[in-house]
Amino acid sequence: MEANASRGPKVGREALNSTTLRKSMAFLETLAEAGTPLGLSELVQRTGLPKSTSFRILSILANERLIHFDAASRTYRIGYRFMSLAFNMWHHLDLRRAAVEEMRRLGKASGENIHLAVLDGNEIVFIDRVESHKILRLHSAIGNRASVHCTALGKSMVAFLPQERQAEIVKSLSFEKIAEKTITDPARYERELRKVRSQRYALAFKEHQSDVCGVASPIRDFRGEIVGSVCISAPVFRTDRDRLEGWAPQVVEAARTISRNLGWME
Repeated sequence: MEANASRGPKVGREALNSTTLRKSMAFLETLAEAGTPLGLSELVQRTGLPKSTSFRILSILANERLIHFDAASRTYRIGYRFMSLAFNMWHHLDLRRAAVEEMRRLGKASGENIHLAVLDGNEIVFIDRVESHKILRLHSAIGNRASVHCTALGKSMVAFLPQERQAEIVKSLSFEKIAEKTITDPARYERELRKVRSQRYALAFKEHQSDVCGVASPIRDFRGEIVGSVCISAPVFRTDRDRLEGWAPQVVEAARTISRNLGWME
């Protein structure tokens, strides 16, 4: 069978319009969203499918161990095989792999360095980068650390953490002045986090290094939890705040796409 790089193997129209598969997915999604076992009548009502059709498809799914039928309660729930498949997929999803194409796209669009980072306590750790091809460019090393109070990457992640965790981090920060415009006041930092949460991206201009600026947006995993952030970083001599703001929609969209690659359903 001939394969298409962007769409996968070519199949006939009949296979693409498989009603059995679509109906099976309707039952799996209904059970997954319910979170509790459901009886046949409830499944019929929620999916809108005939009782005879529902029973036949549920029998197939149960036989494949994708759902489990409890004879005592006469109810169905998601099966262990389905959960095992989902776990294996999530386990093998890698943040760097999920982000690589979007990082390259941002690099091509901006011509600047693209960084990917994760949160570790009250610091960020750089885990990947796409370097600018410009003669004068920033040099950064994977594995380097920086405080969350002076980086766009850090601010973008902290802003979307649960309130209790965010408060713990803010309390633990020394707010040391690192560069020309580092935020050193906790109250100002908290105002900045509220702004970041509202606009879905963070800016840092001469805060971590006096000659560097950046715009970043957070990345979520399949649970909706913040697992990283992606950023365009550039030297300030060729980038002003207006240009950073201009890149912001692309960075937000890149972070959203990476999150979807990790299984997040917005």
